[in-house]
Amino acid sequence: MSNLKNVKDATERKRLNEQIREIVKKRLEYPAGDEMDSSIKRLKYVRYADDFLISVIGSKEDIENYMCDVLKLELSEEKTLITNAQKSAKFLGYDIFVRKSNDTHRDKNGHLVRSYDHKIVLYVTTEVMQNKHFAYDAMKIVKRHGKEV
Repeated sequence: MSNLKNVKDATERKRLNEQIREIVKKRLEYPAGDEMDSSIKRLKYVRYADDFLISVIGSKEDIENYMCDVLKLELSEEKTLITNAQKSAKFLGYDIFVRKSNDTHRDKNGHLVRSYDHKIVLYVTTEVMQNKHFAYDAMKIVKRHGKEV
């Protein structure tokens, strides 16, 4: 009788563990918070020489007002791009955007986590990488028998 109870307990434990795993997976589909919460102001600022990038959660008007009122800067319509961060923008010759992803991986403790969502991505094309390698003499094209290798 004891063995039968152990088998039932093990089966029930396995079923409950599977149920917990499914709940955790489902939970990861929902955002951790409201990224557009108007009571919280978020700003990130990156500058290199006279180029800069400002990331703000808010409206275009909020950004324009901040630039004018707080930073005392006037925006040039020709040089200024105000866009949704999920669309790429050029910064220092590279494409930069914020990744939107619900992909998960396991952390060091084995827990499922979303670590790819809302991460800033610097996208560099193959052409840009090749040109940089050529500029630093780190790469060259060698022709053998009339073909590039």
